[in-house]
Amino acid sequence: MVNPYKEFKPSKNSVAVVLATSGVADVRFYLARRKSKGKTSAGKFDGYGGRWQSCDKDMYATAKRKFFEKAGVKVTRKNLHLRGIVEVFYLGNNSKKPDRVICYFTTFNYEGVLSETEKMGKPVLYSRFASPFKEMRPADEHVIQMMAPDLHKVIQGRS
Repeated sequence: MVNPYKEFKPSKNSVAVVLATSGVADVRFYLARRKSKGKTSAGKFDGYGGRWQSCDKDMYATAKRKFFEKAGVKVTRKNLHLRGIVEVFYLGNNSKKPDRVICYFTTFNYEGVLSETEKMGKPVLYSRFASPFKEMRPADEHVIQMMAPDLHKVIQGRS
């Protein structure tokens, strides 16, 4: 399979999302409610992540930084596994340039205990069959449905 990340260049519309799993062979993952006030995703369940910043060398650095900020735990690059890159086009965007590019990572090996933070609520362990999809952003629901049968599979796509 072609590595979709090899040619990827992060920009201000790039986002990293980390799904923390409970073990190497487990297809369950942690989600938490976003606490951000005034944003469209406030109160929605989500993985741990956020936007790329110019201080980040790449999307792995973004994932590490945001995982620490939002979950209170540290993860090494070696323990972050890129699972997919999804280009998101909002309704009305007829260009070939996506409005958002989301890099999805998984990890089961991190330092510390996932915790409620200033930005995210208490982490809850879910399976793909019992996930709060109605309380998530539509793009995240689709990606989790694609990834959940095998969290070790790499996906690519457009939403």
